[in-house]
Amino acid sequence: MKQQIKDGVYLVADPSREINLLCSKIEQALQGGICAVQLWNNWSEVTDKQAVIKEIHHLTRPKGIPLILNELFDYLDMEDFEGIHLDKPTETNQYYQSLRPDLIWGLTCSNDLNDIDWAAQNKIDYISFCSMFNSKTSNSCELVMPETIKKANEIFKNPIFLAGGINHQTLRMLKQNQFTGIALVSAIMDAQNPKEEVEKYTTEIKKLRYD
Repeated sequence: MKQQIKDGVYLVADPSREINLLCSKIEQALQGGICAVQLWNNWSEVTDKQAVIKEIHHLTRPKGIPLILNELFDYLDMEDFEGIHLDKPTETNQYYQSLRPDLIWGLTCSNDLNDIDWAAQNKIDYISFCSMFNSKTSNSCELVMPETIKKANEIFKNPIFLAGGINHQTLRMLKQNQFTGIALVSAIMDAQNPKEEVEKYTTEIKKLRYD
């Protein structure tokens, strides 16, 4: 049965990090209450992808938190993850979805409304907008306009996450937007206390959405 992605903090982690440090950071973030973990497509220095995926899944699965892989279509026969995240719409996605209808399917979007239409028409489970602000981890993304987020909520009825340059200061600037949660990379993975940071962001998101 397909898991449902919940609201809150969606963690994006670099799988090329030293495995013990990677696991430690993710484990602490899980204790803080993240809603998902994505391993982004940066495997050039990783000799055994499956071992890393299984190691992380060993942490996420007992917590009921979905592990999402970024574009790793060659690993669809593995059972050690719950979702695939697409960087852009693809003509072959319907085929991939037919192979794994049990997976959560996500898509990165920018200001192109055609991509949002595509997500709605192709049964994508969530979308993530990049980039809301300038950042070192999303320097290839254009800045997303508030009007785009507004139109996306009219077109797409599943969860919407915001990403790129979000920190405790910039998060407050997102109050006018309707969204499910935020995707964070360095704000959590480079934190001395990932658990505490996740808890802080979760509290701040709730204040923005419900105050």
